[in-house]
Amino acid sequence: MEASTENLIKHLKDKGFNAELQSETGQVYFIFKEKEQEFPLFFRFFESGELLQMIAFFPIQMNSEVISDVSRLLHLLNKELDIPGFGLDEIGGVTFFRIMLDLKDNQIDETLLEKYINTARLACKTFGTTIEAVVVGATTVDEMIKKAQDTVKGMETK
Repeated sequence: MEASTENLIKHLKDKGFNAELQSETGQVYFIFKEKEQEFPLFFRFFESGELLQMIAFFPIQMNSEVISDVSRLLHLLNKELDIPGFGLDEIGGVTFFRIMLDLKDNQIDETLLEKYINTARLACKTFGTTIEAVVVGATTVDEMIKKAQDTVKGMETK
């Protein structure tokens, strides 16, 4: 499909997403639900027309006291993933998952678009609870690592 805001909205609606244009930013977005949380997923064409950014924001506000721990967690997750994309905005106090889709000849590969949307949704579903626990200060990365190591040790002794 030709890369345009109108075509993207139509395609997403055809796939069952309630996509619309956000007038303030000029970006296409829809909201998806995972584990009782709502994640806005935004789409932005870069001016060169060669890339489409997809960015899902986690619906929790981060305060400055946890930024370094959240950053460390996101780094650990990105290190282990085939498609790393976790990031944070210190000024805005938000965490997100971002993927860039290459647009060849001003065309959006519809199959790849759907796979990337599913990847973003899966990342939010799989890691959302863990990220939220660190963002709200319920646990730290060190506590998570220790718990994981204790679990592995317990399995080795059986």
